Amino acid sequence: MEKKELLNKIYCELADSLNISDTMTQEIISSYKSVGSYLGNLEENLNIHIYPQGSMALGTLVRPIAEDKEGDYDVDLVV
Repeated sequence: MEKKELLNKIYCELADSLNISDTMTQEIISSYKSVGSYLGNLEENLNIHIYPQGSMALGTLVRPIAEDKEGDYDVDLVV
């Protein structure tokens, strides 16, 4: 394997280890959509839209460093 190919493989594996899984991404999306639905149902006239910004919108959300903080994410949202 060439040095360039080896470095590319290492970088890809490193990036994969930092990224959150598709399942985690879907759980985050489901959670903030549920909050939007809840808020929208508080009043008939409310039309709530929640969407991500920052790293979540860019697809660069990084998994928590601490093993014991598996469910903790810093997700920036716009309401």
